[in-house]
Amino acid sequence: MVVAKLFMQELWELKADWDEGIPPHILIRWNTFLQKLPQISSLKIPRWVHFSPTHQIQIHGFCDSSEKAYCGAVYMRTAASDGAITCNLLVAKTKVAPIKKTTIPKLELCGAVLLSKLVKGIIANVTFPYELHLWTDSSIVLGWLQKPPQTLKTFVANRVTKIISIVSNTHWQHVKTDDNPADLGTRGCTPHELIDSKLWWHGPTWLIQPIELWPKPRVFDATELETKIFHALAVQQQFYEGVTFTV
Repeated sequence: MVVAKLFMQELWELKADWDEGIPPHILIRWNTFLQKLPQISSLKIPRWVHFSPTHQIQIHGFCDSSEKAYCGAVYMRTAASDGAITCNLLVAKTKVAPIKKTTIPKLELCGAVLLSKLVKGIIANVTFPYELHLWTDSSIVLGWLQKPPQTLKTFVANRVTKIISIVSNTHWQHVKTDDNPADLGTRGCTPHELIDSKLWWHGPTWLIQPIELWPKPRVFDATELETKIFHALAVQQQFYEGVTFTV
């Protein structure tokens, strides 16, 4: 879906009328998209996520962002008394980035807000005990969440406050980009890639392993995080000529 959303955004940026033709390079990409789309009919999504009232339940949320889109994906991990562990996708959502260019750290933060809202919708209807784990590959977002909102600039402070009000800032952990299923939602994939993607449908492989084998919690140095923020902004200031960003 995110691929189709990005096509629509590109057409809006062209400001073309409905009866106008589109540039050849966009038309080629669109025709390729249409040719592969029928493969989606082969996709089958099981309704049952192996839930049982006797199982230990964990809800895992992942978020990510690229220059073009951001994504949140939520999974349910169930652990049975016999040791069997399963993990399945519950819900996911993507949004395209604003046409007005902004920084990747800010978009990563928007992805965290999106994930928080998805989790809110789930836990509002949950009547059984569960553990909540939220994951991002952005150390800058984790740094912002550790700071009092009043010490941050308005854009960041508002979104950090929203996240904390929904899911608090105690559930967040760092995940490698290669293990982050939300990364797929930020760039899109073909139906064939989607059907065969175990990462998308079941999350990173370590989720079905004992907790001792999960990524170890990382402690981020405040000075290191501030340096990363500075470098991220500096790089994007060079990329978007004539545009100044502040965080």
